[in-house]
Amino acid sequence: MARRIAYVDCFSGASGDMLLGGWLDAGLSLDTLRQDLEALKVAGYELAAERVTRHGIGGTQFQVLDTAGERPVRTLSAVRGILQG
Repeated sequence: MARRIAYVDCFSGASGDMLLGGWLDAGLSLDTLRQDLEALKVAGYELAAERVTRHGIGGTQFQVLDTAGERPVRTLSAVRGILQG
């Protein structure tokens, strides 16, 4: 399989939901993203994506919905632990 490289020029910044919406537009499957995130063993969220058009420009709006009603504080070391686990 050929390798693909994406160059993202964020000269004025980009949020995570904007980047993921762009990756979904570029061909990332929402189901694949869900399956990959399940491996992190983090619960209490749902992923949502829908096609939107704003000011004549179309794209995918991506959202992470908090279903647990919790917003745990996660330090960098805690995130590293989740990723390494």
